[in-house]
Amino acid sequence: MMSNLSTIDRMYLEKLFGMDSGYVLDFSNRTMGEFFAVNLNIDIYEDRYNYDSGSKANRVRGLWNEDDDYLVGQSILELIDYIEFKISLEDFHEGDFSPNLIEKCKQIGRKLLGINLITQEIDAEPLVLETFLKEDFRDITAAIANLESDIKAVIQQRIIEIESTLTIAPLASIFLIGSTLEGILLDIAKRNAAAFVQADAAPAQSGTTLPLPLWKLSDLINVTFELGYLSEDVKKFSHTVREFRNYIHPRAQAKATFNPTSDTAKICFQVLKAALTEINAKVTAGDVSAL
Repeated sequence: MMSNLSTIDRMYLEKLFGMDSGYVLDFSNRTMGEFFAVNLNIDIYEDRYNYDSGSKANRVRGLWNEDDDYLVGQSILELIDYIEFKISLEDFHEGDFSPNLIEKCKQIGRKLLGINLITQEIDAEPLVLETFLKEDFRDITAAIANLESDIKAVIQQRIIEIESTLTIAPLASIFLIGSTLEGILLDIAKRNAAAFVQADAAPAQSGTTLPLPLWKLSDLINVTFELGYLSEDVKKFSHTVREFRNYIHPRAQAKATFNPTSDTAKICFQVLKAALTEINAKVTAGDVSAL
């Protein structure tokens, strides 16, 4: 699947990365291989990236030709991070990299990730969302394996189904993500009921805290954050997933003109993985009861 980079996009990127000579920045074959393996979990020297002469620059062009917008967008932003890091170390001369060109290329990367279109939906600054998307939550196998409840098998199956529907059925995938998030949060609430019902954010009616089964997803998110299971960003993004899930009602979706893309679904999945990872880290540290 070729990315949606335009000819002009490619010209901007090639200028920034110094690709006209066949090289890419200051990478050797070894360091470029390590960079793409560590930061993007891909082998840039595999056959499918062997474009034209197979030079380092053509390997990157091969990536642009072979992979989807999401991965290409990630690669662009990672390379720009590398440039800014090397400038901070004074390994690169700042005057060799136009700030306007850097910003233009960041916009291209964000466009491919869907950030420019989704920031309003997610209610986040582009840089905040960009940073969150770069966090590595790919390996959630250990977190799922550490679930000690009777819903572990269900969560495993749902993760598989979510991954298979992100691109072909993003709306359905978002609904599944939202309900899975609610199931995980409710389960840990039940296993730590004393702490949850005593939290300041616990929902109450006529001065009495509601039983856990009556809590809304918004309540579970707020209390889970209050008790230290979730970070501020994951709490905020979790509320966005909750709002998206409410569009399961057709009239609500029509009123909001909500038409999610696969990029929207991928961001929501990143939120679910982040929540699961953070909860697992808290449990592993022994700060709270296990799921």
